[in-house]
Amino acid sequence: MSTDRLTNVSDLKSIFVFDYYDFPLFFISKNTSTKKYYFFYFIDTEVYFFKELTRLDISLIFNGISIRNILQHFYDDGSLKIINFKSANNKVIEIRDFLINHDEAIEELFPENNEFIEYDEINNLSFEELRLSFENYFPELFNVKDITLRLIDKENSNQLSADSVLTSIEYVKNIFNGIKSMLQDKNKFTDTNLDIAAFSRGSFKIDFTLSEEDQGNIFGNEVYFDEMISFMDFLDNPPKNEIGFDTSELIYKKEFILATNDYYKFLEEENLVAEFYNKDVEIGVLKESSNLSKNLSEMTRIIREEEKVIIREEEYLNIKGEVLSANKSRNHFKIASDKYGDVSGIFEKELFKDIKASVKQITVSKRISARVNKIVENNSTNTINKVTYILMDFDQ
Repeated sequence: MSTDRLTNVSDLKSIFVFDYYDFPLFFISKNTSTKKYYFFYFIDTEVYFFKELTRLDISLIFNGISIRNILQHFYDDGSLKIINFKSANNKVIEIRDFLINHDEAIEELFPENNEFIEYDEINNLSFEELRLSFENYFPELFNVKDITLRLIDKENSNQLSADSVLTSIEYVKNIFNGIKSMLQDKNKFTDTNLDIAAFSRGSFKIDFTLSEEDQGNIFGNEVYFDEMISFMDFLDNPPKNEIGFDTSELIYKKEFILATNDYYKFLEEENLVAEFYNKDVEIGVLKESSNLSKNLSEMTRIIREEEKVIIREEEYLNIKGEVLSANKSRNHFKIASDKYGDVSGIFEKELFKDIKASVKQITVSKRISARVNKIVENNSTNTINKVTYILMDFDQ
């Protein structure tokens, strides 16, 4: 956080109080004006550990780890501050500056490692109950169906080149496709569409919304922009280990990283800034930054290196079971097999043409005997593992 003081304290409203003794000791507040969320943990009279919370931070808090580990994580990533409410301007202090004036190690200010969040005094819920519903208390950051992309040039004009608009739309489309790919890697499929609302006058904004098919989402797996919000947090502080970036995390976010690297270069060339909002709350920004440019370049290089050697293995399976779903418009099937569990995939190209033309019929909730091509792709370090099932032929 760049500011050296916390403004609009009167707008802070506590949404969780996890520890209380005459006054709140450990709590999360929301600024009702800016819609930002803050973490507070008591150190001394009117002095607290303090942090502006991201979506990833909130998920960490409600993951069930100890309070000490939460504080340690915030401290390790450099985002933990100290706020002094006794000061005239509610001064926010860097940890290193605070420790200079106090003869204590930072760990001595943390609780014991066996202390966990147990109860919320405001909502009168146990922490286990709260873990099931906490996302509902952060509507700007979880289960997000709408985002706004605001493009800003040096003149802050409301007229931009067609290339700028189309490239920005394509970027969000690529992120949306990346989110769907993450679901598909878990054998989860969706009918969610990415739509654009009508443009409005004023500063240049593009409103995106996620919608379901008219008949509803027959697969039952909804898509949200949540992964995109987490990715914007990720860009600020990509996870690293003792030898550099966490390669497995980069591979998982491969589509996001490659799309963002290309889009960031475009923004640089066009002298544009891209800001992302949900309900008027900023959830991310892409603008010229030497640190961001360096991180994106290095992450892209690592991903390209990992992709160089691909080992492809194919195996033909004879599957018997019950057809759970078969989508003729989107080329997808799912079979509850007797031997291999649920198997989801696509129809072979020519077979799919026959099914669409009703030359061959596949019936849901009926037994099937199918020949399926299982394709496994790995790279040399096994950090990429993609399994694809192609239904080659069947009898019912």
